[in-house]
Amino acid sequence: MSIKTWQKRLASYDAGQPIPKSIIIAACSALRSLDTPEAVKEALYQPMGYGITPQQTEQGLAWLRRKSVLKQLRPAHLAVLDTFERFELVELRETTRHGWVPVYRVIGAAGSFDYCMPTFGVIEVLK
Repeated sequence: MSIKTWQKRLASYDAGQPIPKSIIIAACSALRSLDTPEAVKEALYQPMGYGITPQQTEQGLAWLRRKSVLKQLRPAHLAVLDTFERFELVELRETTRHGWVPVYRVIGAAGSFDYCMPTFGVIEVLK
């Protein structure tokens, strides 16, 4: 994707359009690629705070409510999950084993927490 195309897409997500999963995957791939222009990478390094689609929200909630994931959360995180309001994509983070991964914020009436999935089935709570 060209720099102008990335900038146009990111502007639409800044304006409140939910970011589709395909674009999140494309952004992670763009950050891994040696051919991606630095201007695109710099745009993708910025804090995001983008909303995600309803389908992604359903998938995220189903994943977070799995027994294997729930047992990795602290009581404060469970309270946030119990009062769930929405998810946000907050950044893309580089990991040593799995390249770039999305970091999501879970927001509820009880507060919020950030997480990523550096390995399948394992949650890393960041905040």
